Amino acid sequence: MVFVLVIGVFSIFGQNTAKIHKGIEEYFDSFLFYPTDTINSRIDRLITALPDKKDQAKVAGAAFDYFYSSPIMGMEAVSLHIADNWFLNGKLEWANPESWHLLYTFAEFNRSSMIGCDAPELIVENMDGYMVNILKGDGQWKILYFYDDKCSTCKEETPQLAKFAKEYSGPQITIFALYTQGNRQEWEEYVKRIFGDISNPDVIIFHLWDPEVTSSYHMKYGVLTTPTMFLIDRFNIIAGRKLNCEALCRLLDVKINESNEFRKLFANIFASMEPVDKDVIDQVAETFHRRTAPDSTLYRETFHELYSFLKNTPGAPFQQGALDIGRTYILGQEEYWSKEYLDYISYDIRLSSTNLPGEKASDLFLTDIKGRERRLLQGCSRYTILWFYISSCEECHKEALALAEKEKYLRKNGVRVKCIYVGEDEAAWRDFHKKNPKKWVYLWDKTGNSGLDTLYDVRTVPQIYLLDRKKRVIGRELGTEHLFELLNTL
Repeated sequence: MVFVLVIGVFSIFGQNTAKIHKGIEEYFDSFLFYPTDTINSRIDRLITALPDKKDQAKVAGAAFDYFYSSPIMGMEAVSLHIADNWFLNGKLEWANPESWHLLYTFAEFNRSSMIGCDAPELIVENMDGYMVNILKGDGQWKILYFYDDKCSTCKEETPQLAKFAKEYSGPQITIFALYTQGNRQEWEEYVKRIFGDISNPDVIIFHLWDPEVTSSYHMKYGVLTTPTMFLIDRFNIIAGRKLNCEALCRLLDVKINESNEFRKLFANIFASMEPVDKDVIDQVAETFHRRTAPDSTLYRETFHELYSFLKNTPGAPFQQGALDIGRTYILGQEEYWSKEYLDYISYDIRLSSTNLPGEKASDLFLTDIKGRERRLLQGCSRYTILWFYISSCEECHKEALALAEKEKYLRKNGVRVKCIYVGEDEAAWRDFHKKNPKKWVYLWDKTGNSGLDTLYDVRTVPQIYLLDRKKRVIGRELGTEHLFELLNTL
């Protein structure tokens, strides 16, 4: 397509004032909802089609300005592509030499933090003086927020982020709030005033600072102004940049809905292929592999969600299927994943490989309520519930109540309940014992040397394992609802 153009480079740096012809703006408008790789390719073809270098420079400059100033998140990646592939490499001449350093600065301060990039590592100090690596944070999502206490926009956005942290409900999120100034007293007072009353089990907050800028966060994340906010996914890939709180909430809603849709899709697929066994899971996995392998983002999302779905679905075929998916399509395809995610999956598989349904449960020595050493699997009963909990966990108290309400049903059906405390507060453990049925067995890894953390997956609680008379695992990582459903089928 050929346009008659009256072109200047109307730039963010102000080196020209001529306006772009409406036709070229409409042409750029038609790109906005394409992937950035597609836009880059089309812009390159448009520039190359012009025979004169000066005209090429005008079009490239116009495209740079247009996509840099786009209100659609991620479009600045096109400007970075134009800067790198047409101007900074010397192919074309930048219109105003005096603003060359601004073009260079834009590229250097943004190339590491574009959407789809691996999040750069930052190791910075928290308020207690410990060094924190933002790539090691727990949670499905990470929010990286740069702010100061004097910035007028920060004064609006930071309380909004605190409000979000207080009210959020959903997959666990870790917030890394990095203060960009150097006055520790003002920082501590500001954090206490804005974030002081937040207590939300779905949100973990790290308050960080780097007064000497030893982490180079300015360069790594392009922090030239505050506030600056990024959303980082579970794979440590940047999913959103230059966000405000409103945009963050909208983006999270989209991402969480996508995850829910994946789960519905997998549930429908496996329901239509019952009975589910290893061959069925292998067939589903291979089909998705063929369809998603060319698209690294889709591949990561698909196989992370498939792994999670299988891992959280009761039944031996699903549990074993999760291990096979993790080994073959995640650990076996390293090029798709960040090192931190691979380390997480490797650790997850190691823990998930213990005490699988059908296997004899692992025994270990714990402390009972009278201070005696006692084997976990000691005693004879038709069925045994191993219930792992911590006293400060609200969901644990709900499950304890649900189990206590079914106490007569459990005793009638020969089910023995063993409560294993995984915390460190002996007084809280003993208080829990006093408030719950006396017939239950109460155990605790008092010394921390039993091997509990390596033999049972108790990274999250509550956790329920159901064992048969021979102490073989019937079900694992159950909630009380699934537990009673399973008991009713036995």
